[in-house]
Amino acid sequence: MAETQQAQYSMIRILYVVDSLMAGGIESQLVELASGLDRTRFEPHILCLYGPHTRDLHFAPAIRAAAIPLYTPDLGGSAWDKGRGVAWIIAVAQAVRPQLIQAEGYHANLLTRLAALCLPAIRLIGSVRGMHSAKQLFYERLSHYLCRVLVVNGPHLKVMLSERAGVPARKVCFIPNGITIRRFSQPHDADLRQRIAPHSQRVFASLGRISCEKNMHWIAEGFGLLKRQQRLPRSARCFIVGPVQDVTAKQALDAAILRDALEETVMYHAETPHPEDYYHASDATILYSPAEGLPNVCLESLAAGRPVIISAEANAANVIEHGVTGWIVPARDRQLLAETLHMVITLPASTLSKIREACVLRAHDYRVEMLIQRYTSLYEAVVRSTPLRSDEKGALVSF
Repeated sequence: MAETQQAQYSMIRILYVVDSLMAGGIESQLVELASGLDRTRFEPHILCLYGPHTRDLHFAPAIRAAAIPLYTPDLGGSAWDKGRGVAWIIAVAQAVRPQLIQAEGYHANLLTRLAALCLPAIRLIGSVRGMHSAKQLFYERLSHYLCRVLVVNGPHLKVMLSERAGVPARKVCFIPNGITIRRFSQPHDADLRQRIAPHSQRVFASLGRISCEKNMHWIAEGFGLLKRQQRLPRSARCFIVGPVQDVTAKQALDAAILRDALEETVMYHAETPHPEDYYHASDATILYSPAEGLPNVCLESLAAGRPVIISAEANAANVIEHGVTGWIVPARDRQLLAETLHMVITLPASTLSKIREACVLRAHDYRVEMLIQRYTSLYEAVVRSTPLRSDEKGALVSF
């Protein structure tokens, strides 16, 4: 009997259902995971709900290059489209016949759980990648029973689900994000800084979506406060890089720049296929959003040897150690943000060099190889109904 079960599960077919393939942290992690799985043991498929009309299919070429089947219903935003999304998930699952379905993204999780009611034999893995609103937590309370496991990428998210959504702690699996260290350790274009900031004393970069959740205009307000205090060197530069997801967020950023005449200090650049170039062109990066799960841009910056100025709320997963791999500032405290920016601008080069070494060491705790090993263990445990084991930090232990 055991030999029969071993043969049955020697190849595990997985259907990933994801909201979008735009340039974002959830999406990049999915591509790293699906393309890095051992293809003699796993057969990944990806169903992307939105795009190309409502969301950019930024990572689609990488998925196709990895020979992973990709399904794109190109949903709109109406209630009818949500119903169509459930129908698509059911149809693709019936055609692919996966042993596992893993949902990534808010809509993907909700719609896949509805579809699971018509797919009783499917083992569903849900996910939570960021802090939830009261409404979202209510939905988790109602629907988590449809999932075999819920994966989170930060220990604080496990606490949130357990204490505020009534999800049993044993059902929540913590798997930290992982990145390809080699990619971010070297720039693709080593001359970028010379072109965009040739004479700058200090260069900052903030990479991410221009959205209402990220509040990129707060960064400009920090620089504006320094300028009004006459403590902003003319040679300082900050580049905000990423796709515009919300026009009102871009307008808020533009208004903050204009308000303090920061056009030569804080500049917006469109998204890039080579974010590593901006990390290496900068002296430090900034992540000042009011909430995060485990932010990819933080890990990427560390791999490039660049410390991070991060909000306390975005650092809930405790990736950055204050004064060692960056600086922690409470969100919405513009005065302390301005003080921290000024401190980094005036930091001696020798001190910055030591901090960079610490950043690189810290990045190795988040190698993509560890991510893939942990998911491999998770998938095999769920398929075979065996217990999961965690380390002293609560992260899943690979077998």
